[in-house]
Amino acid sequence: RASTHDRPRRWILDDAALLELARRMPKTPDELSRIRGLPATTVQRQGEALLARIATARAEPPEQWPVRTARSHVSPEQAAKVDEMLRLIAARADHNRIPSQCLADRWDVEKLLLGEDSPLLHGWRAAMVGRELLARLTADSNPKAAP
Repeated sequence: RASTHDRPRRWILDDAALLELARRMPKTPDELSRIRGLPATTVQRQGEALLARIATARAEPPEQWPVRTARSHVSPEQAAKVDEMLRLIAARADHNRIPSQCLADRWDVEKLLLGEDSPLLHGWRAAMVGRELLARLTADSNPKAAP
């Protein structure tokens, strides 16, 4: 739902509640209502949909479960570039009065730097700072020849 609405996942459902849902995999509305960190309004409005998704996940064979991807390691030079990009992100977030983590985190920036898909390439994040970061990366990788 977060990606559909182009919102940070934490704005839809807290990470701690998501982890608790994954650990307990509730089957009934009563079990769902006992999930710590899950707001009662979410249980009322989205409870049946959550339970249906959990049931679907429970029915999947283990070989179809998502595989956690290993984080790519960046070189010291790339890490310095990531830090520079994070400073720009923090400035844009501050200017727009939003927490910088809502705009992007280090992992999002590393993925952008490594040429992987990143939330910074889509939606409001791309408009706010992603396109500029991409342009800077392109300029850095293709310096103009000296006259």
